[in-house]
Amino acid sequence: MSVLKPHFVVVLVRPEHPANIGLVARNMKNTGFSDLRLVGISGLEKKAFVTAVHARNILENARLYPNLKEAVEELDVIFAATAKTRKNFSGMPLKEALNKMFAF
Repeated sequence: MSVLKPHFVVVLVRPEHPANIGLVARNMKNTGFSDLRLVGISGLEKKAFVTAVHARNILENARLYPNLKEAVEELDVIFAATAKTRKNFSGMPLKEALNKMFAF
């Protein structure tokens, strides 16, 4: 396993569909990541576990937070991605973001 992977955290903020949480966990497992944090939900629904398939352990170890501030407060660098257009945040191309991520 890469030395960098334990330093990365995946945070989902107010995910709308339980199945998507499972798909994220599945992709995390397939790529060697394990720290999943969920913001703004009270628990996991069965659909998340159904789509997670072999990544059940990631869902079982996922931590729930009431807000984003608490979910990321001890992290040094935070990168975010969204499909929704945001006006209050600066953006950068993916290639530039990746270069910054792996510069640490």
